Amino acid sequence: LIDSRTSIPIGRRVSGESFALNLRADVVHLLMQGVSRFGKSSLMYLMLSWMARMRDVQVWGFDHTSMVLGPLEGLPGKRATTDDVVDHMRLMDDLLDLLKQRISQLVAMELDSFEDIADPTTMPIVVVVCEEFPGLVQKFVDHDRITGVKAADRLAPRLEAGIGRLTAEGGKVGIKVVLLSQRFLIGTGLTSTTRSNCNVRMTFLTDAAGVELVLPDADPATIERVTKFGKGRAMITMDRVPSFELQADYLGGYSKYIEQVKLAKALRGVEVSDV
Repeated sequence: LIDSRTSIPIGRRVSGESFALNLRADVVHLLMQGVSRFGKSSLMYLMLSWMARMRDVQVWGFDHTSMVLGPLEGLPGKRATTDDVVDHMRLMDDLLDLLKQRISQLVAMELDSFEDIADPTTMPIVVVVCEEFPGLVQKFVDHDRITGVKAADRLAPRLEAGIGRLTAEGGKVGIKVVLLSQRFLIGTGLTSTTRSNCNVRMTFLTDAAGVELVLPDADPATIERVTKFGKGRAMITMDRVPSFELQADYLGGYSKYIEQVKLAKALRGVEVSDV
């Protein structure tokens, strides 16, 4: 078992030097996009397999397919892994309650950041994974349309507002949102403010419009290059670091991810299922 002071090795720069990402020091919120089969999910599996072994990290999240977060059952955190929007809305309400509780805790301790807490296990990092975020929002929009609820009772605006609040206020209390999608667009749950609050952004292969949204300062040559990326190649931008290309490490496929999560469970003394 490890803790969040351990950086997660995620790949190599094109220069050949290895690169690692530290949840505590490097990430406020993270946005990652890329078409299917080009490395986005594989990198997320790798990162989650490390988080599963971190004593002071809890993984929460929204995953209606259950493929990404389902294997974490039994580990700390709360996850909505069904196709029921009510389950997902309940999770959002729990996250907003947690946000309020943590803000109150810091005020009572006369601190303005969870980083100043002496014992990090008293306020563990909460990583909120939103798998295929635009699709999740669309499910809520469809639910509201099909059920014909009044405007005041619609769930989609509540979900979008919740994500906006978590990305605006969560960083200072150790709640870090990870937004995943094959391709992002402004709208459908992603506002320009939410995007700007994601200080780490990664884009695997996508089209030019997707690159421009995730990397708004990219020059035409960079945009053209990203639209021709091979498997596992990503462009990354983060605070105080010029954008750079990364060849992401490959964990070994979905079965390897499940194997690593089972190992983490065994280390934690959690009963291992055949999920």
